Amino acid sequence: MSKPKSKNPPSLETLSKALGVTVRRVSQLKRAGMPCETIEAAVGWKQAQSGSADFSVENLRKERLLLVRSQRAKIDLENDVRRGQLIEIDSVRADTIGVVSAARNSFLRLTNDLPPRLTGLDEIGICQVLRDEFHEVLVQLSGGKWTPREEIKIVLDSFLATPPTPSPKALSKLVAVQAAFSAEEATPDTES
Repeated sequence: MSKPKSKNPPSLETLSKALGVTVRRVSQLKRAGMPCETIEAAVGWKQAQSGSADFSVENLRKERLLLVRSQRAKIDLENDVRRGQLIEIDSVRADTIGVVSAARNSFLRLTNDLPPRLTGLDEIGICQVLRDEFHEVLVQLSGGKWTPREEIKIVLDSFLATPPTPSPKALSKLVAVQAAFSAEEATPDTES
């Protein structure tokens, strides 16, 4: 009858390779209470101590790759901010709220100011007053940088396409206004 073979505990070198630490660190962990009877017991103890579930080489590589990617993303973001390619969302929100509020207030003002000015005007007069008022509002909202040529031309073209049955005289005046804008468009600006 043969005696069962007794298993020898793994060497410090074997444990160091399994745990991914130095032999000196294995000795320190052994003094701290790490069981060294089997590799599995030592790995389980170390995992329990560190709160980590997996110390495999593959998992450590994945974690390192995630860390490097995160650091690179952070650096890219900081560089974009330094170059002025990103702006704070709170700043954008505040600016947007300010512009929308100013536009709302300007257009609400028109509902009170325009009716008395439009009373008794023909279609061309109404168009002129509306154009002037909208131009003023848009200039105010843009900080004085708005040039209305193209926008007014679009409005006039759409009005001419579906006019509210103006008189022949009013229609001829409207066509004249459109021609004047077209002529202005054809001449180069010398204000710059």
